[in-house]
Amino acid sequence: MMKPAHVMLAVLAALVLLLFATAPAADAATTCDAMQLTPCAGAIIGNAAPTAACCSRMKEQQPCLCTYARDPNLQRYVNSPNGKKVMATCKCSLLALRSVQQQATAISPQSSLLATMAAAGNKQMSSLALFLVVLTVASAVLSLTPGADAATKTCTPTQLTPCAPAIVGNSPPTAACCSKLKAHPATCFCQYKKDPAMKRYVNSPNGKKVFAACKVPLPNC
Repeated sequence: MMKPAHVMLAVLAALVLLLFATAPAADAATTCDAMQLTPCAGAIIGNAAPTAACCSRMKEQQPCLCTYARDPNLQRYVNSPNGKKVMATCKCSLLALRSVQQQATAISPQSSLLATMAAAGNKQMSSLALFLVVLTVASAVLSLTPGADAATKTCTPTQLTPCAPAIVGNSPPTAACCSKLKAHPATCFCQYKKDPAMKRYVNSPNGKKVFAACKVPLPNC
């Protein structure tokens, strides 16, 4: 059984992951994926020191920090004292962020278009967001459950994030999704099929379709 503090941390981390997932790309030359900053959730939400993994991801995403600073959902985290502390510790420049804060009064046509698209696809985005939260919380539960064996602790549902659009929506799985699915320990799928929160996705028609398309056998358990 997880301690209440662990549950709260998992939920908070999931919410940050959800907000990061809505961030737009900065430009065509940079692949902005704010979900890569998930290892920093503990440091940004709490007061923990950023890990080496956090700093590594932060530096990779540094060209996108201006984009995240403009986003209404993300700026409260990026510009927070903890957010700035994490960037300073990881030696990521804050100068660009200060410049963005001074110029953030105008709304670009791209932002308006994104807002319109978000409103149109609100229902699907909500379903996708819920799935991402489930993945994150399930990862925390599996890693923190007392008495869990080594095999269980290697089960990290968030590794399957690239499959989210295919499982929640009806789009074909991407190469990245199939790659993650094939690399995932087969023993973990039984865990997911039994998990109260995850089984609705793994056992769903779309879930089974994704496994079949990626040529990954879904175990009978």
